[in-house]
Amino acid sequence: MNQEEELYFKVLSKQGREAWTIFKNPMYRGALEIAQNLYKDKAHFVYELLHNADNQGATHFWLTNANGQPKRMANN
Repeated sequence: MNQEEELYFKVLSKQGREAWTIFKNPMYRGALEIAQNLYKDKAHFVYELLHNADNQGATHFWLTNANGQPKRMANN
């Protein structure tokens, strides 16, 4: 990952963590339940994201493990 990609990844990761804290607020519990129950297959959300990225011409994407270490995946 080059420096620009690393910075972009860090910013997006931080924004994602901050956005997730919204769902901890009981006021948004209904929205969280809808999002969690939208797909019966828990992995379907990931498939949907990858499909959308592919439709936009993405050539690679990043996955993050539980330790926050990113891994670049190619779209062949």
